[in-house]
Amino acid sequence: MDAEALQDFNALPLVEALDADSRPTFVVDLDPDETSPAVGKSILPVFCNAALLSHEQLFDAVTGGSTGAPSSGGEQPTYADFKNW
Repeated sequence: MDAEALQDFNALPLVEALDADSRPTFVVDLDPDETSPAVGKSILPVFCNAALLSHEQLFDAVTGGSTGAPSSGGEQPTYADFKNW
């Protein structure tokens, strides 16, 4: 790899790169502060990119904000399944 290209790549902040991605992306703290009142209730991403925030239904599914039933027939994974995963 070209040294100049590598230097340019390393200068790019990770958050900026994730936010520019067209794919919905989020970051979760896998070792949250146990004293936080939200621990255990829902997934609270420490970062969500613009693509995820622009899809309200997907964002709600990731954070547990959606209480609606799945629209398609058949058994769908639940939020609890996702959170446990």
